[in-house]
Amino acid sequence: MELTSRFNYIDTGYFDSVQSDWIHRKKTTTPPRVCQHYEIELYLSKSGTTFINEVKHDIEQYSLIVCKPGDVRYSVNPFKCYYLYISAEDGIIKDILDSLPHQMQAFNAKIFLDRFFSLLKYPAKHRSEEQPYAELRIVSHVHEIIFRLAENRDFYEKQKFVNVNVSKAITEAKRFIMKNYNRNIQLKDVANHVFLSPNYFHKLFTQVTGVTPHQYIINQKINAAKKMLLESDATITDIIINCGFSSQSYFNAIFKREVKITPNDYRKSMNRFYKT
Repeated sequence: MELTSRFNYIDTGYFDSVQSDWIHRKKTTTPPRVCQHYEIELYLSKSGTTFINEVKHDIEQYSLIVCKPGDVRYSVNPFKCYYLYISAEDGIIKDILDSLPHQMQAFNAKIFLDRFFSLLKYPAKHRSEEQPYAELRIVSHVHEIIFRLAENRDFYEKQKFVNVNVSKAITEAKRFIMKNYNRNIQLKDVANHVFLSPNYFHKLFTQVTGVTPHQYIINQKINAAKKMLLESDATITDIIINCGFSSQSYFNAIFKREVKITPNDYRKSMNRFYKT
C-alpha cells in the first residue's frame, strides 16, 4: 500500500484579534465564513469562543482547533493563536486531518509551540529564495504537527475510554459496598469485584469520590446505624450485627469519631428533637 503525504503549504502565522490592522477587531463576533483549507490553530490563552458548523467551542489555553474544508465558522473576540493553513487532496495527511475532532486540548503543548514558532520563519507570502532548505524544513515541521495532532487524538480517545471504564468501576464498587457493608468486607474484596488491583483501585476510588474506600465503607455503616437508632427500637447489639461492626467498643469509638456523640446519646437527642 502506498502511503502518500502530499500537501500544499498555504500559510502560517501568529494572530491576535486585538491587533490594530485587523478589519474585525472592533466587532464582538466575526462574520461567518466557509473554510477553504485545513485550518490548524493553537490558542495561547483562555479567551474567546469559536463556532464550527454552529457547534460552540470555548477556548482554553492551548486549545487545538482543527477546521476542515467546507466547515462554516465564526468567532467571538478576543483571541490569539498560532495558525497553519494547508490543503491535502489525498494520502495519509488528509486521512489524519479528516479524522480529527474540531477541538482538543494539547497535552504536549510545548512541542506544538516549538513547531509553530519554527514555521513562523517561513511565511508563504514572504519566503525568500535565500533561505536554504526551506521546503524541507517546512515539510518537516508540518509533518511533526500532523503527527502530534494524531497522537493527541489517540490520547484523548484512550482517555475517554479509560474515563468511561473508571466511572463504571467506581459505580459498581459503590453498589457492591452498599449491598455488603454489613459484612466484614475489605479493600481487596471490593477491588476484586471490579477486577482491579487493590492499590490501583484505592487510588482511583479516592481520586473520584474524595474519600478512601475504607472511609466510604465506614460512612455506609454509620448511616445505616443512625437510621436504625432513629427509626427502630433495635438494641445496640442488634445494630452492631446488622451494620457489620466487629465489636461494641469498635462501634462506639467509630460512631463517636464520626458523629461526635455516642450511639445512645444520638438516639436520645434525636428522640427529644422529634418529640418537641
